[in-house]
Amino acid sequence: MLPITMVTLGLFSFIINAELFYLVSVFVEGFVVDSFLWALIGSITFGVLNFVLNLIFVSKSTKTARVNFNFRGFKNEAPKKYGDVIDVELEPEKKKELKS
Repeated sequence: MLPITMVTLGLFSFIINAELFYLVSVFVEGFVVDSFLWALIGSITFGVLNFVLNLIFVSKSTKTARVNFNFRGFKNEAPKKYGDVIDVELEPEKKKELKS
């Protein structure tokens, strides 16, 4: 569903909500939707009302998100004592010292 929602710039969400309104009318006895057109109108009304209420009641600090990007690149430097060496092996005498 996400690709079609992105292609329609979010307008497909009104169709999804209209389908849900219509489905609710099937299961809930007191909730009646005569046609898909009325479900779509209800979906648009619900979306606009939700937008307005979010503008009024939701604080600005909860609406924003901070994202940091690091464009310095990947740093995988060898320790300075080894310089540009990729692999370091100990001399045989040093291996014996480490084992004991």
